Amino acid sequence: MPIIDITLSPGRSPERLGTLARLVAEVTSAALEIPQEKVRIMMREVPDTHWSTGGVTIAQEKAERGAVVGSAAQAVPATDAVPGHEAK
Repeated sequence: MPIIDITLSPGRSPERLGTLARLVAEVTSAALEIPQEKVRIMMREVPDTHWSTGGVTIAQEKAERGAVVGSAAQAVPATDAVPGHEAK
């Protein structure tokens, strides 16, 4: 019986996770020629503060991107804004 461990960042709906589990079970069952009932899947959601690449957490990356995007938006004068897409 295969055990599949999937690690994800949080934020997906239960419906989306259910779809992932169903599709992984279907593909695994077909590839290994076993009943889907034999496929075990664990899905772990790891908080952005507990996941890093190169010593920088995902939370830190998001904060830095937000600061850069926020400062770039403030640098654009409101008169140059595209209608319906004004700088915040």
